[in-house]
Amino acid sequence: MNEAVAITGWGAVSALGVGRDVLWPALRDGRSGVRRIERFSTEGLTVHRGACVPGYDARDTQPATLCDAFSQLAAEEALQHAGRGCPLAPTEGARAALVFGTSIIVDTTL
Repeated sequence: MNEAVAITGWGAVSALGVGRDVLWPALRDGRSGVRRIERFSTEGLTVHRGACVPGYDARDTQPATLCDAFSQLAAEEALQHAGRGCPLAPTEGARAALVFGTSIIVDTTL
């Protein structure tokens, strides 16, 4: 089964910022998204730097909730980039796929 696949749109939420227009130039220029953690207190922790998403005002700081919000932002951007509406029309669902990657560590002690 060798069917053609086309990437028609992509979106990104990363430690370099929100959106393709922020991510791509930062990657091209070799910038790092690792910086001092400001989203929560690191007092008493051995690590004070991390790769948090900058410029995102999180009302709920629970990791799983943030992951959901970031996923939705990236998916909406990908659909816009592809020239599609969000959500997809019911007839388009069978022809659409989402490839999703995340790195999240849930630590209930924070």
